[in-house]
Amino acid sequence: MRIKLNKTNIDKISLPSKVTFYRDDELTGFGIKANPTKLVYIVETKLHGKVIRKNIGLVGVLSPDEARKQAKIVLAELAKGINVNLEEKRKRTKGVTLIEVAERYKRLRPLSEKTAYDYDRAMATTFKDWQHKEITSIDRDMIEKRFKEKTSESPSVANLHFRILRALINFAMEIYSVNGEPLVPSNPCNRLNALKLWNRIARKDTFIKPYQFKDFWEALKIKDNDIPTKKVAKQQCTILLFTGCREQEVAKLKRKDVNFAYHSLTFDITKNHHKHVLPMGYWLENFIKGLCEGLKDDDYLLPAGNKSGHIKDHRKIIQEISQESGIDFTLHDLRRTFTTIVDHYLTKSFSKYVIKRLLNHSQNDDVTAGYVSFDIEPLREPMQMVEDFILAQAGVTPFVADNVVRFEDLQKKSIYD
Repeated sequence: MRIKLNKTNIDKISLPSKVTFYRDDELTGFGIKANPTKLVYIVETKLHGKVIRKNIGLVGVLSPDEARKQAKIVLAELAKGINVNLEEKRKRTKGVTLIEVAERYKRLRPLSEKTAYDYDRAMATTFKDWQHKEITSIDRDMIEKRFKEKTSESPSVANLHFRILRALINFAMEIYSVNGEPLVPSNPCNRLNALKLWNRIARKDTFIKPYQFKDFWEALKIKDNDIPTKKVAKQQCTILLFTGCREQEVAKLKRKDVNFAYHSLTFDITKNHHKHVLPMGYWLENFIKGLCEGLKDDDYLLPAGNKSGHIKDHRKIIQEISQESGIDFTLHDLRRTFTTIVDHYLTKSFSKYVIKRLLNHSQNDDVTAGYVSFDIEPLREPMQMVEDFILAQAGVTPFVADNVVRFEDLQKKSIYD
């Protein structure tokens, strides 16, 4: 509908039931978009064959004359071939800060608690003074200098935090792209690759050695003076040792995740987001039964009086157990111990698919694995063999030539007796 957009005529426009356009009969491209909730001054014209529409302001906030003046300015820009909407978006996205990107990244990505903690830690330490900088202002020189500074403090933390920064900038480049153009031409963290500045960090290969099992087993026994957290930490170490799972995967086990009819444990919350189901050996099942006594389905097997409700940050307790056992270990060393037993100490070799299933490693890079499908039954034998090996090395059960202990012969001796 074409009318002269002056105050008299505009005052006659009522809110419609559906969107209606009123176009000025004097200034081509100037108009009003009326919808059921508001009236908005707009500019609308074609640029390179496409219709470009831009809001000028609300009717009532701007007078018709003010809106007409602004419309002329916008139309003049469009006449020069400038897409005002894209230019406005460029200005808006150029001002986005590092902390804004980090918060949006965490909202849109399914990060684990540990990963989210790492991101928050990087923002609060390494990039504390960069948080409110425009992400487009973080350049290669800044990154090189800060990386070297952080490397002098901790090479591994420098690598971790700058991998986080690289991920955030890659995310921002695409999420804030304008008309298909990334926010910045290339990630400035690429300088670390070009100059080969990334720190070489030796992969840890520590694990509990067979000759250490007796001392380690003794250290896991519950003492009368053990505080509740220490008791639960020892229980967690035991489950980690017999399953090879990750620390927080075990920490989040609930009563409903234990299936005694099927003799299995289900880990729903895992690093690769794939449900992990493991059979329980005879000794472990007996141990888990003790933990499940009196629990409801949603109760954690390893409870704690913190916000999460399950055991979480207990490094000091683990250090105490380490000192008591005389064995320097971390919780992840117990996963490596399980893996080492499967790879080196069992009398029977298992396929790489079985080993990957035991460890819940992703098989996305293996085309053949996509055609291999089986339930947990093939995992029962290796799980029992690992359990038998641990118990024999710890002196709980005698060695058996074929490394298989019959259930009726198994000494159900608890480390908590």
